[in-house]
Amino acid sequence: MMKAKPILACLILVCLSPPVLAVEVKQTVWGFDGQVVAQRFNLLSVLVDNPAANPFKGTIELHKLAGGKPVDASIIEPVYLAPYSSRWVQFYPYIKSDADAWEVAWGREKASRYTFTSARVGKAAVVLLDDPDSIAQSAGSIKRLPANLFPAHSTATDCLSAVVLDHVPRWDPARQKAFLEWLWRGGRVYVAQAADGKFPIFTGELQALNIDVPKRRVQSGFVHHIERSRRQLDTAFVEQVLAAGVDPGDGSIADVPQADAPKPAEPAGAITDPLADYGFINYKWDPEATLLTNLKQLSRPDHSWVLIHFLAWTYLGLVFPGCILVGKRYGGDFRVTFGFLLGTVLFFSLALMAVGRRGYNESTVVHSLAIARQMPGGAFDVTQWSNAFAVNGGDYSFNHDGAGRIYSSCQEFEMVRGEIRNGPDAHFLADMPPYSSRAYSHRGLVPGAPIEVQVIDWQMVQDQNPAAMTARSTTRTHVFRNDRALSKLTLRKVRNFPAEYQDLYVLCGRKLYGLKETADRLELSSEVGSLSARIRTADYSEFGSLFNPRQGWQVRNFRPREPTQADVFEALFNPLLTRSLDLADQVEVDDFSLPPDRVRLLIYAPLPESMFVKDQRFARQDGCVLYSLDVFEPESR
Repeated sequence: MMKAKPILACLILVCLSPPVLAVEVKQTVWGFDGQVVAQRFNLLSVLVDNPAANPFKGTIELHKLAGGKPVDASIIEPVYLAPYSSRWVQFYPYIKSDADAWEVAWGREKASRYTFTSARVGKAAVVLLDDPDSIAQSAGSIKRLPANLFPAHSTATDCLSAVVLDHVPRWDPARQKAFLEWLWRGGRVYVAQAADGKFPIFTGELQALNIDVPKRRVQSGFVHHIERSRRQLDTAFVEQVLAAGVDPGDGSIADVPQADAPKPAEPAGAITDPLADYGFINYKWDPEATLLTNLKQLSRPDHSWVLIHFLAWTYLGLVFPGCILVGKRYGGDFRVTFGFLLGTVLFFSLALMAVGRRGYNESTVVHSLAIARQMPGGAFDVTQWSNAFAVNGGDYSFNHDGAGRIYSSCQEFEMVRGEIRNGPDAHFLADMPPYSSRAYSHRGLVPGAPIEVQVIDWQMVQDQNPAAMTARSTTRTHVFRNDRALSKLTLRKVRNFPAEYQDLYVLCGRKLYGLKETADRLELSSEVGSLSARIRTADYSEFGSLFNPRQGWQVRNFRPREPTQADVFEALFNPLLTRSLDLADQVEVDDFSLPPDRVRLLIYAPLPESMFVKDQRFARQDGCVLYSLDVFEPESR
């Protein structure tokens, strides 16, 4: 009997002890090259393992942390793990900086959480796709990404610039399609020689990578064949060809200058910018904060401040000296005095709550801005910013048409009561109090009829007034060549051209031109100016309404006119154009130039219903979309 007591005690302890946790986080991989890109949806791959004999079926949640507490909404992914198995789970969080902390959780217990930090902020990645099942080989100076970590949605590839392939990746149809959509959107693929000196032969959806010339355009992207193996991808080639996008056939690759190299001589005609030493030229604007802040001001409640002030002063007057006068009137009876005081407090509390928490003529409304890049096959690659205002409180589900949808509230400090899910049922669910707003951003591939135009006339001249270069540092010595400029452009509207639009432009090189519509034609009307003269990223800010950079605010009696909704959408065109070109600061604005084989048609039009929120409670939805279409120069015959 004495021996049975310890055994019984052990059995009781085993029964009462918590179960062994079924998930362990083995590895986290940020982005495509171990870095993140600020103000973008980034890729996060998490390797989870089930060390138990029982399967795990549940959800893995990703939380952003600020001061050790969660902010933003949780990103939730359903996961099934067989016993003693592991798998990669991918999230697509919006990143503002590398100071963020993150947490992966699969339960409420402290042991069911894994905390880690963001990777270092860098530029869009240039990677070599590796076969995860092959023996590791040297790859020169380029960073590598296992091919199985390439995302299944092209909307998650905003932080990828160029890819090197020397083998045929074993991808499912979803990843093949995502890779091609990234290429069509403007990606660059470099096909390198395998170990046997031959180029890989691609099959299935990837047959577009089989080219018989050194370089071929595929939609808006490029495929290059390079006479190098992975071992020959040295630093100079990676930085000057793969990262900078220099055509490998332009000549020999020069040595990359070292950080301690002597300062090069400034080119003739260069302008030294005195602000460069103080970093103002490198101000990186925040697209989400700038656009969402201005959208939020479109749905501010129109409070009756006269009535609010009247109620407030009346309340103060009734409390003092009103209570004293009532007490004297009724002989100092405290029951009357306190009754009057409590009645006054209750009445004015309800009155001020009713008047102060809301304005007048509000409605449940969504204001949105979007960038839509046209894709082959009748779809638009959409980046959209929205601000939803709700009169009635409750749980609101923000979801849209399309595939590959990714959501974020873009919050850094606020805890958002809600959840974000990806996949076929992607949505952003948020709890909204009455008369409150919720801002968010999302990506998606939205089906739509393609906008088709035909080139009738295309004439170029040598630009005699190229943009002046600004010398900014010892490592930047770019000299702008004399770009070609448009002298004549005529496009015929074939089908599905927007019936209404606010602005119509075409971008050629680094210059913007206005277009005029005549019957079924679009013709060049005037030169608007260079991007560097028009776009000033230092003017973009989240700390107030954006002034209209083209018209300015009209001033009457020394008071600025309150901008209308049309004024705000017009003023947001320049930030939207800057974001559509992926320009983060003024240095990138000054250096930007479209490839010489194309112009970009820009149509700023009302937001179509295909981009509306699907929640029926938002009966009113307003906004604008910037359609971006690459139009290519006809081949000479």
